[in-house]
Amino acid sequence: MASEHEREDGRGHGRNQEGGTRVVADTGAPMESGTSDLGGAGALQTESLLAFDFQQHERAAVAEYLKHQPFYADLASVVARILEECLKRNKITVHSVQHRAKDAGSLGRKAVIPSEIDPTRPKYDQPIKQITDLAGIQIMTQL
Repeated sequence: MASEHEREDGRGHGRNQEGGTRVVADTGAPMESGTSDLGGAGALQTESLLAFDFQQHERAAVAEYLKHQPFYADLASVVARILEECLKRNKITVHSVQHRAKDAGSLGRKAVIPSEIDPTRPKYDQPIKQITDLAGIQIMTQL
């Protein structure tokens, strides 16, 4: 029976007010998370206790990136100037050299891509450390 702080979700799982679930064997008896009923005849149904908050993850990733975005903008600019000088010294003609720091909105969208292994979690747990295209250079040439 669900307590006053829990409610049934229609599948025999109880949900607490925070949105977490309790684990229920087919007998309907609540079990602690992480336990199993390997000796019982019924199937064990489990759900995560707390759903991952993708929106909060996106907001946190963008807020952290905005602290570092000027560095990546400067890095891209300096690398572009170095490349332009190298191209010039080697008499390589190019149409243009462009540079950019990743857009914060784009980083936020990328930060919440679900993991292929566990779609309930993001692909990038630590987006600033794991996303590798925070600064970019594009060199356009003519053939």
